[in-house]
Order: sequence, then structure tokens, then C-alpha cells
Amino acid sequence: MKKWVWIGFAGVVLLWLLGAGLLLPAIQKTLETAAKAELAKPEYTNAFDDVQVSFSGQEATLTGRVSSQRERDLAGTVVSEKVRVADSLGSSLNPVTAVVNHVVLDYALAHQRPKPWLLVAAYGKQATVAGVLPVEWKEPAAKALTAKLAGSTISNLINSKLAGDAKPRPAADANATLDAKTLPQVADGEIAVSVVDGHWVTLKPGSQDAEISSALLLADVDYSDLTDALSPLRTWQAAEKEKARQATLPPAYAGVTVLPDTLHVWGLVGDDGSQRRLMVALTAAFPKRKVLTNALKLSGDVRSESDWVPAVAELPKKDGEAFIAALKSGAKPVIWDGKGDQAAMQKALEGSLSKTFGFTDLWEPYANWQKAKNAPPPPPAAPPAAAAPAATATPPANPAASPPALKIPPPTLITPTNPPPVLAPAAKPAASPSQPGTLIPAPGAPAVPVPAPAPAPVPTPAKP
Repeated sequence: MKKWVWIGFAGVVLLWLLGAGLLLPAIQKTLETAAKAELAKPEYTNAFDDVQVSFSGQEATLTGRVSSQRERDLAGTVVSEKVRVADSLGSSLNPVTAVVNHVVLDYALAHQRPKPWLLVAAYGKQATVAGVLPVEWKEPAAKALTAKLAGSTISNLINSKLAGDAKPRPAADANATLDAKTLPQVADGEIAVSVVDGHWVTLKPGSQDAEISSALLLADVDYSDLTDALSPLRTWQAAEKEKARQATLPPAYAGVTVLPDTLHVWGLVGDDGSQRRLMVALTAAFPKRKVLTNALKLSGDVRSESDWVPAVAELPKKDGEAFIAALKSGAKPVIWDGKGDQAAMQKALEGSLSKTFGFTDLWEPYANWQKAKNAPPPPPAAPPAAAAPAATATPPANPAASPPALKIPPPTLITPTNPPPVLAPAAKPAASPSQPGTLIPAPGAPAVPVPAPAPAPVPTPAKP
């Protein structure tokens, strides 16, 4: 290659380097200025106040911090796609060739600089207004929403969850958001939300928390703040749901056996209050009768609300009267006239009581009372007998009917003049009933010792 060619090539390179050294810093500065201006637009509500941008040629590097992953991704997108620089021909081009995103997440910023949002919930004659707004917009917002919700008792929770040092970000378009023509008309159970950008989203009464949170995604609302704002509405909705369920249930009922001195109660009630009201009404109606049986059970299968006044007011109140009655909340009682047996009683009352009711429980106290009432009077007690004189031994009228008396002659003492001769022991004769001095015990009876008889006297020869 000829020498002059090398000289020309070197000159071009030198001129390029000289131009790059003079122009590149200016280009980088222009790009940085354009990128920062784009990130600072009001529509981003100061989300990128802590983000820095630098360029190496046409490659951007982002550093700093944001409060959410969505904002981190958005910062990279804004710089990559929305930065515009006018060229020499007057056209607007995006000269950014690449973006290196080193922005970090700092969730504390969500509490230090929360994003604006609003929520309106209506229920019955009440409404809740909650959210976060710049301080200068708090009162105008409360005034505008109160006018829109005229006739409702409003619970104002705007900025109620802010920390002491928190400063909300500016609203994208508070004027349009709070304009009377823009504000939503919410019915019972409905919810309307806005990120204060001039638009509202209205959700149906059955909307769940996750759906509402999704509508406020751009505001990065803390979930606990959302549940607190919805708590009054959820309480009202639960009460309405329970009211609808209660309407499908049968009323509470009770069977009462009233006796002259006692009261016996069985039945099914929906809550403690219903049980208490019935017992108060019965004890007030029958103050002289003692409650011996209170078997009222709680059940979710009957209505919790109860009115026992109509039923108790119609019960007979005469002292000494006994009857059985079926009571139903909010209705007059059915009273059995006492004619017949348990089957007759059950037939008369079963229309007002459950098919599974224990009718035997009602019948038994009444049947026992009737039995005691109809029992014959006991015979008069005989006067106590006078003390009898000491008994005198009297011989039995029929001697044969009594066992023969054993006669034992009294012993006779004989003093022998000469000692008797020693004789060999003779065989002992068997005892017989005729032998004097011998007692034969009855079979199985203990032996009774009998004194030995005295020796018989020596017989004297008869005179010729």
C-alpha cells in the first residue's frame, strides 16, 4: 500500500477521534438530560426521584432505588423506549441503544412516600371513604365525596394509615378524579377505586379483596390498609348474608308442661338471648311456680331472633291450673285441653313443634301429677295401742301343739357309808327319750348340756 494512503487513513482516524472527543461528552449529556426529564414526568408521581441515569456513549446505566419491582421495570422501559433527542434534521429519535438496570428495591419507600389512591364503599345507609392523598387534597376530596354520598353516614379513613413522617406522592390528576361528573355512583355493597389519575373503577358487591387489590395495582396499596378500609363493608355484608339465611329457617319453639306448683320447659332456640327471653317471660307469667326443668337447647337450625311475648301472653294464668302448651316464636300458643292420653296430646301439639320433639318429656310430668291427683286417699292412721301388762305364762290350750316339757327330778344327795366298789366301766347305754335326764336335741340344733341324774335309791323289799 502506498505511503499516502496510510497518511490519509491516519488523518481520518485522527479527525474521528478529535470529533469523538469533542462531540461524545455533549451527546452523553444530552441523553442524560432527556432521560431524567422523561423519568420526572407527573404521570410517574415522583416514583423515580431516587433514580440516577448515566450514559457511556448511547448505553444507559440506571442506579438508585424504587419502592416496587414494577417501578424498577418501568424505569428501564421508560429510558429504553421513551427518551427522545432531536437530530439535525429536526426529527425526534430514540438514540439509546442499551440499558443496564442497577436500580435496587427499597420497600420502605412505599411507607415513606406512598402513592395516592382512593376507595369508596357503600352499605346500607353508611359509606366508607379511604385512601392516601397529598395533604392539600384531603379536605377537597372529603367534601366532594360527602356530597356524592348524601344521605349516608360516612366513615372518613383518608390518610388514617399514614406513618408520622410519611409524605404522599403527588396525584397524577386529582382535579379530574374529584370532579362531580367523574365521581362514581355506588349502590349498596358496591366499591369504587381510583389511583387518582382521573379515572374510577366500580366493582360489584360480590368482588373479593384480591380483585379490588388488582384494580389498585398501580398504587401498590398495602394489603392491610385495603382490608382495614373494607372491614365495615365486609361486616355489613356478613350481617346481610346471615339475615338472608335466617329468613329461610323455622322460628324457635318450645313445649311447656305447667303444673300447679312447677314448670317444665323443653325446646330449641337460636341463641342465648332467645333462651333468656323465654325464661324471663315464663317466670314472670308464673311467679308462684318453680322451674324444675329447663331443657332449652341452642341450634343453628332455627332463627336466632325471637319474640315470645305473644305466646306467653295467651297462656292460662290461674293458680292451681295444669296444662301442656306448644310455644312458637312470634305466634300464639297451642294449648292441649287435657282430654285424652299422650297420643291425644301429641296430635294436638305436633303441628307447632318439630317432628323429632320429645313428646314423652312433656307427658311424663303431667301424667305423674294426674296419677297423684287421682290416687285414693290413704287410710286413717290407727291410734297407738296402750302399753300391755307384763305377760303371764299361760299353758297352751292344746298341749299336743307344743313340745312336751322335759321333767327332770331334782337330784337327791346320798351319803354312802362305804365307798363303792371299783367296777369296770360298763358299756354306756344308748340314750332314749324315755330315759330320764336325757335331752335329745333337734337335728341341726346345738347340744344343750343336761345335769346328770342322781343315783337311784336302793329298793326296799316289800312286806309280806
